[in-house]
Amino acid sequence: MESVSERESNETTEKIQDLINGAMQSVSTPMIEDTAAKVVRMIELADDVAQPKTVDLMKKLPELSESLEKILDKAKRLEQSGALDTLFQLSEMINAMKKSVTGPMITGAAEKIIRGVETADDLAQEIPFDGMIAALDTAKKSRTGQKPMSLFKIIRALSDPNIRQDLSFLLAFLEELPKSA
Repeated sequence: MESVSERESNETTEKIQDLINGAMQSVSTPMIEDTAAKVVRMIELADDVAQPKTVDLMKKLPELSESLEKILDKAKRLEQSGALDTLFQLSEMINAMKKSVTGPMITGAAEKIIRGVETADDLAQEIPFDGMIAALDTAKKSRTGQKPMSLFKIIRALSDPNIRQDLSFLLAFLEELPKSA
């Protein structure tokens, strides 16, 4: 005779066997292949994670977490302010410029720069800048603390031929300045 506990155990075993049989009958070949492929991917991923470089990086993560949080916070603020989009657009513009610049363009620009420097050097050698600066300093020092010249003194100064010559030069210079700019 079977005891009650043996009977319950046998019934439970039969139910489990029926459940397993039902599951086995409902499993198809594609389901088994898909499950096997997922298991293979999981094993490959575990192998990748188990690489020494990955393990070392994972060990450093707790040390770097505060820095990473700060970086992510700053990146979030850059994105919210629109600066990140602006930087992206700027990088695209620079990339487009980089692609459009050709060798002859660079050579032409370099030649123009060299000519400009040569012209500036020629002018610097021809124009007595040191004398001009000294004259301006002297004039400034001589006028420091003085009242402006009266209209009568200015008119009287015009009788001096040197002053008239200098004023004529200054007026001609000021007339030509806008034309050459």
